[in-house]
Amino acid sequence: VYARKGREAGDERFFREYIGKAMQDLKKAERIILKLEKTKAIIPEETKAYNAIIYDRIGLLHFYKDDFPNAISYYKKAIALDPNNHIYYNNLGGAYYLFGKYEVALNALNIAIDLNKDYTRAYKNRALVKFALGKYKEAKKDLKRAIDLDPILQEDKAIQKILKEINDKLLKPKEPRQG
Repeated sequence: VYARKGREAGDERFFREYIGKAMQDLKKAERIILKLEKTKAIIPEETKAYNAIIYDRIGLLHFYKDDFPNAISYYKKAIALDPNNHIYYNNLGGAYYLFGKYEVALNALNIAIDLNKDYTRAYKNRALVKFALGKYKEAKKDLKRAIDLDPILQEDKAIQKILKEINDKLLKPKEPRQG
């Protein structure tokens, strides 16, 4: 959150320094995980969940750097360790979306929603994917569900903008096909 605030304030240098330091710390944790995996040690379930969190955080850092292939790789590692975590699937879907892989993004977001029917962020992300795929009615339905779950979103300017774009697309008459 702190890094995001710095980026929003326009302090790109601060943001990059913060991300760099966080990456160093998480890379150390990743090296420890890899050593444990190489020893084939029996890893308790609690440790697997912790390792999944580390992989997810590394994925987020790559995501913030717009390095979507690496973000996707780390989200997949998190999911392999904790396949019932809806947040990891949501993050994976978001990375695929920004990487332009809409169908794969949609699949990941569907899983996130299947795992947690009340996860607002997954509905918002899935709406963006459906919009990109031209599924405007479905996108609108997902945004409405997100607003139902979190009414404060009604005031969110980004949500308002997307809803307006969706409504414009739905009201626009279809052009006849030329053959």
